[in-house]
Amino acid sequence: MIFTKQELDFLKVYEKCAVRESFFQIKATKEKVYFSQYSDIVKLVTVLENKTGQEFEFALKTSQFCSMLHVTREDEAISIDDGCVKFGNDSMYQFEIQEFSLLENPETYLQILGETKDTFQLKNLDFISSIKNFISPVEQFSTVALQNNHFVASNEIVLGVVSTENEVAHDNLFFPAIFSDIVSVISDTEVSVSLLQQDTTSQFFGIKIQDTFVFLPNRNDYKLPYVFKADIMALYNHPHKVQFKREDFLNALNRIKVLSLSNVGSRLYVNFETDKMVLETKDDEYGKEVISAIVPPELQGFYIILSTKFLLDIASRLNGENLFLYAINSKDIPAVKIDDENKDIYFVHVAYEYLDRE
Repeated sequence: MIFTKQELDFLKVYEKCAVRESFFQIKATKEKVYFSQYSDIVKLVTVLENKTGQEFEFALKTSQFCSMLHVTREDEAISIDDGCVKFGNDSMYQFEIQEFSLLENPETYLQILGETKDTFQLKNLDFISSIKNFISPVEQFSTVALQNNHFVASNEIVLGVVSTENEVAHDNLFFPAIFSDIVSVISDTEVSVSLLQQDTTSQFFGIKIQDTFVFLPNRNDYKLPYVFKADIMALYNHPHKVQFKREDFLNALNRIKVLSLSNVGSRLYVNFETDKMVLETKDDEYGKEVISAIVPPELQGFYIILSTKFLLDIASRLNGENLFLYAINSKDIPAVKIDDENKDIYFVHVAYEYLDRE
């Protein structure tokens, strides 16, 4: 059975979802060819037409095959038969036949998907890249949520919120973090999502990406709060804002980070004065950057401690000419909000412990 490299492009998703020693299964019937890969988090099924009618089934190690595929020319034919793979006319690899009794039947998941009526279009997938860096590796926060038709992610220090064009009736949906990795390797910016129920306890998403179906668990036990609740918004939606140039801020951060990244939590003192914002690092060696800013009287003389690392990432993700930092003059301030004039994305940075000035 012969494929082009483009026809196997979907294996980028398989590679991104592979765990150590992952295999993908190929099952060819007379009419269809089923590719599938399974792990505890994600199940993948791809359905292609069988152009030859040849029937066989075997498995290939995902990392091995995809590594070979990466260095294969676009015009080279890729022949896959029972236990044998050929690249072009002369390159041939014989693989050990894997036991199939441990692998699930891909048609089972397609049958469940075909029976559901709870389906919607999920748009603006490319927007997830703006907040992807803030997805926590901690399992309880390792998610991209859809809340109030905004994508939301948090690493417990920074919360990223990006508005979308979605009009999904379901609110507060949690996609596992692996979804953001899948989105990063596909060209689609919109996919069809179905909410599926396999039994009384197992709920999952069925996501169609061209010829590939992605099945992800639909969990509701993540600790990411609903950020549009009034009591949550009160923690960061402050009345006073400081305005400054994004380019000036980035330049200052990139200089001062030489010293401040080695501080505890890469902490940085952000001081607000009459017409400027002063960044200071003073854990070991002292450094200072002064940035012109419009500072309201309520914040003049106030300072807050934030992370150099996260401020750099936030400023890099925003695209506007001007940045706005929202705060109140209080030692007990829980967090600050940062956005730009576009107002399509904002970040919330938890304030570090307030320290007495040295």
